[in-house]
Amino acid sequence: MTIESDDLANLRDTTSKLLMGMLWVHVPIAVAASMMRGTDWLMPALLMAAFAIAATASWRLTGNGLSSHEVPSSDDFVLSAGDEILLAGRPSARRALSTLLFVDSALEYVLSGRRVPESWIWRKLSRTRAEEPVSTTHS
Repeated sequence: MTIESDDLANLRDTTSKLLMGMLWVHVPIAVAASMMRGTDWLMPALLMAAFAIAATASWRLTGNGLSSHEVPSSDDFVLSAGDEILLAGRPSARRALSTLLFVDSALEYVLSGRRVPESWIWRKLSRTRAEEPVSTTHS
């Protein structure tokens, strides 16, 4: 690891510990707020504790590794089998991505700009037109 990446790892670790501490501080705050309002304090305390326990357990299990932070985009980054991608956006964008992943002709068009016929009939018709000689003289 380089010095820069060590600094980044330390920053991530410190920030994670600070956020976990802030999360646990909310438990007594919820109790105090409920008691000041004169309402039941047990349910808010249990709810806040449950969230804090879940977040702490998740952080303890995964730590600050690659699974818990964004991977920077670069030209040499390649997804591996089992990698997961989080998509945020409209459902139509996810459907468009699915089309690119499962329809070979759509992927070919995006990668090269070349239209490739998808169905058998269009492949046959395209091949016939491509095989006809192109006339350069006008009659």
